Amino acid sequence: MIKLFALILALSSFPTFSQEDTVSITEETLKTPSELPVQEAPAELPVEESMASDSTEEKKSEEVVEQVEVAPAVVSTPVATVTPTLKTEKVLEEEKTFKTRASHWVTTFTFENSQYELFPDNYSFSGKKDFESEKHQLWGGRLGFGGEIYLGWGFVTRSMIEGYYHGTLFSQVLNGGDYDSDVKFAYTKKTGQLLGGDASQSFGWMFDLKTVNPFTDEMTYLSIETFVEAGIGKGWAYNKLNYSYDLDTTDERFNIRVRDDLLNARVGAGINMTSNQGFFLSLKATINRYEITQRKINGYIQENGNPQTSISEKPENAKIDPVVIYTLGGGYKF
Repeated sequence: MIKLFALILALSSFPTFSQEDTVSITEETLKTPSELPVQEAPAELPVEESMASDSTEEKKSEEVVEQVEVAPAVVSTPVATVTPTLKTEKVLEEEKTFKTRASHWVTTFTFENSQYELFPDNYSFSGKKDFESEKHQLWGGRLGFGGEIYLGWGFVTRSMIEGYYHGTLFSQVLNGGDYDSDVKFAYTKKTGQLLGGDASQSFGWMFDLKTVNPFTDEMTYLSIETFVEAGIGKGWAYNKLNYSYDLDTTDERFNIRVRDDLLNARVGAGINMTSNQGFFLSLKATINRYEITQRKINGYIQENGNPQTSISEKPENAKIDPVVIYTLGGGYKF
């Protein structure tokens, strides 16, 4: 009896299973590995999608890096002194806004020097002055306006209308003083003017010269033009002399005015140097052959001890030597 009761207790200590549990456990556990269901591997992405995914990942990583990067510190540096350098030929071409090889309007202004026969006749006195035919220095200027036409291959022609004026400075020579007590008063005054207008035509050839500007130490262009010209015009010359010599024993006076009406024919040559802004410098020399169409002489003369004698003449066939005029000036082309 005691043995039977111990057996029942031993059996009751084991867990109980239902029929369903027993079957399910048996079916799962009794299957071999070959009979177990095989899990499918995930499908592979296409190559393009894979590369896109990789690039996306790289971009994301770069964005993260960029966000993490710290901006470099700004360090102030001293301003360096820039030394002027010569301009290159390309820069010169870009700055060369004025085209020398083109047609332009032209304005000119020049300073001039010439010589003119102030008194063509000889006058002698018993005093200290003998007046002979002589040339006197004249100084003046010339204004002009015209146009030039570019013919091509560096050749250019220019037409100009010009007006000019030359004159002498007022001169007075005093010959009185303690060193010559006999001379009470003596003086000579000479004045002369030459004015007129010309029409001229020139023909020249130009070439470019690259040089250094002496004021800015930079490269620049100059257009050099050599030319010859010819012109015709009309002019007038006015000359005057007033002489007085008064001594205890000598009393002389001479006053004369000479007017010449002139026709002018001239030829000359020169050189122009034009900048890339249109301004130019001009050097020129011309030979002027003046033809005196009419000469008038008026005045009076008083020789020693004689009364005054008036002078009124119109000499025929009056002539003067060719007059050379030297010109320095410049102008502007536009």
